[in-house]
Amino acid sequence: AALALAAAADATTSLSIGKAMWLLAAGLGGAPLVLLACRRWARSVHVTDTSTVLGISKVGIAGKLSYLCGWSMPLLAGSRFLFYRTGTEVALSASEMREHLSSTARATVLIVAFSGGAINKIGIPRHEFRRTLASSSATAACDQLFVLDPTGMSFYSFDLEAFTAALRAIVWPYDHGIFVGNCLGATGALRFSPLLPSAESSVIAFNPELSPALDVRRPPFLISALLQPSMACCLRGTLQAAADDCLGVLHVHCSAWPPELRQAELIRCDAAIDLLHSNPASMRAMLALREERMLRVVHRDYDAHGMVTQLQRGGALAALLTDAVERARKGGSVPAQAAPR
Repeated sequence: AALALAAAADATTSLSIGKAMWLLAAGLGGAPLVLLACRRWARSVHVTDTSTVLGISKVGIAGKLSYLCGWSMPLLAGSRFLFYRTGTEVALSASEMREHLSSTARATVLIVAFSGGAINKIGIPRHEFRRTLASSSATAACDQLFVLDPTGMSFYSFDLEAFTAALRAIVWPYDHGIFVGNCLGATGALRFSPLLPSAESSVIAFNPELSPALDVRRPPFLISALLQPSMACCLRGTLQAAADDCLGVLHVHCSAWPPELRQAELIRCDAAIDLLHSNPASMRAMLALREERMLRVVHRDYDAHGMVTQLQRGGALAALLTDAVERARKGGSVPAQAAPR
């Protein structure tokens, strides 16, 4: 019966077959068979699957279920990196990426975009920031890496040792790096900021999540904190230690919306500034005057969720990334060095 259910799970192509599988599992043995069917199904889900179950992303369900149950998810975990060489529109394969990293054709600057956790309805955003990065000549001239947390709830702690080693191997051949992320992605950018290779490198973190237990606006984060209390309690300290150990410039951007502002205030910075107008010219002029390495930037003209979308539409996001690239290039080429921490 278990083998029949597993085969049914692998062959499921419609909602009617799926319902039949669940009914059969419940009738033949209950929870163990249901879990077996779920495990087989979760292992078969690929990150490119955009279908939903009751309006919820199938990828999101599979990732969360596998993470909470301790199941392996080879198809999702094997898709954590998506690498674009400068000037190309097609992502490189793993072998092509390794060959590019070992060649002299690579750019001097690598931009790493950490995907956020918007997986409930729209799937994992593997190309978050891709359009903005391709729209500017400065950022388009950089190699680009897009990474994701397939669980959507581990705050980039899933398979941490192996993921850190893989990310380090990609970042360290470059002279400079730029880490960017929003929400859960910003948490990832902060967590791995010690991997940045130079003082001219940058972290641009939008509305990072530092204490999911205090974030009452997002039930998934509260649930995540309840299910993994040790990780949730240590997250703030982990991110602060990483930020303190970062060689480059670190800017935390947040809106004036109280839930997002409270989260951003949990990380200790050298200074904080208020931006009354987030248009590119005003923002660049004010940031150019600051010399602090760690800076919190509060965008007072945004008092609701969705700040990054507005910054993207107004050109401010592209301006921030362009400035980060120009800062890195002013640093020039750095001598060959050992892999970062």
